Amino acid sequence: MHPRRCSFVIPAYNEARRLPATLSAIVELSASYFGACEIIVVDDGSTDLTAEVARSFHAPPSCKLCLLRVPHRGKGFAIRRGVHLARGEVVVLCDADLRESVGEFVHLEAALRRGADIAIGSRWLNHRECFRGQPLYRRISSLLFNVVAGRVLALPFKDTQCGLKAFTYPAAMRVFSLLTVDGWGYDVEMIRAALTLGLRIDEVDLRFVHEYRDSHVHPLAQGWSTLCELFTVRRNHLHGIYGGMSAANSEPSRIVAAVEPSPSADQDAA
Repeated sequence: MHPRRCSFVIPAYNEARRLPATLSAIVELSASYFGACEIIVVDDGSTDLTAEVARSFHAPPSCKLCLLRVPHRGKGFAIRRGVHLARGEVVVLCDADLRESVGEFVHLEAALRRGADIAIGSRWLNHRECFRGQPLYRRISSLLFNVVAGRVLALPFKDTQCGLKAFTYPAAMRVFSLLTVDGWGYDVEMIRAALTLGLRIDEVDLRFVHEYRDSHVHPLAQGWSTLCELFTVRRNHLHGIYGGMSAANSEPSRIVAAVEPSPSADQDAA
């Protein structure tokens, strides 16, 4: 039914410098682990050479690369557009700066094979490795946001914002058809919608490293808008926008530890 086993969706805003290394890491993972993949780069209205870098990347025949250009409306909007194009059996959300952490995807896929509908990476289950190079203010803001999001939206997870998440294709199609948040709050909206639908979410401990140089995340400047998005999601949930619990699923969420990894076209839109 789905021609590609995995679809990697990468939202990219002014990522011309960091994107090539992440694309190369995905290609290497594809060659060593699952053989074929689809990579969808969503250029979120970049003002640098992100689109040109993605278009000129030489992916092997086993990795179909698609570039989608959209107006700059935010990470949530870009990801929704990219997921709409995905056709893999597994849909992976991957930040553009994860060249050192792309290989951690194998732990998320293992969780899907064990029955999860969605597997989200976590930096806070065992976060010592994730502190490498992370500014103190980023650690504090991440911890505070997850505490607030957990209380406002009743989310049972320690880390909602990790930039590596995996979905079965049916789960991705069900969840993303309901989402409305365009900005950084898309993660918590996605999780709240999935829990409301009764989908099983596994939180998986990852050894996770961001490249913080040239980061576009500014917690103080973006904090207020993201906080407003939390309450938008809460209002949507209370109004039934995300549907209701499925009686067929009695275990909607779990926290699991990572296991050791197994051995090892271009489309523009206005």
